[in-house]
Amino acid sequence: LLVRGVDKKGEIKEHPTALSDAFELGRRLAQV
Repeated sequence: LLVRGVDKKGEIKEHPTALSDAFELGRRLAQV
């Protein structure tokens, strides 16, 4: 999973919605 603007380890913490967005995307993909 790639998140635009997150290049270095730990930067994901600066994007609080990234993890919930990834979870939602995974849930949608699992339904297909």
